[in-house]
Amino acid sequence: MPSSGFNTFTGFFTLPVAVTAESITPVQLRHTKLDLRILVEQQGDYYQVSGKLWLHDQPFDLKGLSIQYEYFVAVHGALYLLDDLDVWRVVEFFSAAQ
Repeated sequence: MPSSGFNTFTGFFTLPVAVTAESITPVQLRHTKLDLRILVEQQGDYYQVSGKLWLHDQPFDLKGLSIQYEYFVAVHGALYLLDDLDVWRVVEFFSAAQ
């Protein structure tokens, strides 16, 4: 199910700012229901914890995600707003543990 989004541009700049056509890239801002699933498996005397963030019925491994612009996750050229602070904390934890 495709989600509606807002088309905008992003870029990484250093001061003084020199914005050119080559320094920006198109990106789509999206908002969807966040579905976070954590899996805990016992492996001998230890436990392995992994997780997936489901966006539009597609799973994304939390270790492969990165938070951008404080509250967004970049997936396939789109930025998804993490509007649930608890989900944001879990995604940040897993992405920092890489």
